[in-house]
Amino acid sequence: MAYFHYCKSNAINWTPPKLKCQSMPIVVPSEERIVKIMGRCAMKDITIFQLSKHGLRPDEVSKITLRDMDLQRGLLTVRTSKLSEGRTIKLKETAIMNFRA
Repeated sequence: MAYFHYCKSNAINWTPPKLKCQSMPIVVPSEERIVKIMGRCAMKDITIFQLSKHGLRPDEVSKITLRDMDLQRGLLTVRTSKLSEGRTIKLKETAIMNFRA
């Protein structure tokens, strides 16, 4: 639009090209595909991925310490960076197994 207004103000004949918008479908990988990808990752990456499946924000993941994890009961205490209070989430069994490894 900026170039169109430039041409109009300088009396230049210009016709903007017609653009075709193609919508691309969103393809969500299957759980099997995710497991294959995780099989090739380092343990640090797998751990971060497991935590992101619980809905944690990147800044919340960066603040987790060992004392925040209770692997016996499968609980993780999350301290938030926003003004809300922290929360405790129940870890999935696969996440607990990865943290113990």
